[in-house]
Amino acid sequence: MSINLQIKNSLVLGDDDLLQQSMNNTEQATKITHLPSKALGKDLKGFDEKYKQIKLQKKSEDFITEIERILKLFDCKLNSDILLFVLNAVEQYFYKPKSGEIKEQVVISIMKKYYNDDEELIKHIIKLVLPLIKKSTLTHRILSKATHFFLLMASVILQKK
Repeated sequence: MSINLQIKNSLVLGDDDLLQQSMNNTEQATKITHLPSKALGKDLKGFDEKYKQIKLQKKSEDFITEIERILKLFDCKLNSDILLFVLNAVEQYFYKPKSGEIKEQVVISIMKKYYNDDEELIKHIIKLVLPLIKKSTLTHRILSKATHFFLLMASVILQKK
């Protein structure tokens, strides 16, 4: 009886409602709060790509949280100096090549509330101040990776003690 009731309920909802429920369930299922163990999933096809996406998403969320904490101390409404600070911080934090799209998304998500939720205005100002941004160079990326590696190794060694 309950099976028939579920079928009748799903028929009443309609295709669009079912699709929306399915999408919501998928989004809830894919929202991961911590990184899974890379060693356990290394043999699973497509795991590396999913792992990189989750890691980048987590890194972006952490960065946005920290920058927003800093910006709460200042009056950031339509302030191009603050935007330039955020752009430089994003450039230094996301040092991997071809990460321009994620950098733009992060800057827009941080600065959107300070520029009246106008993404086009932010993109236009970014184009204007682009020459003032300190670009990430190959040397800087290598140095950042080496620093990250040694800090990671130090934390692993300290955890074992």
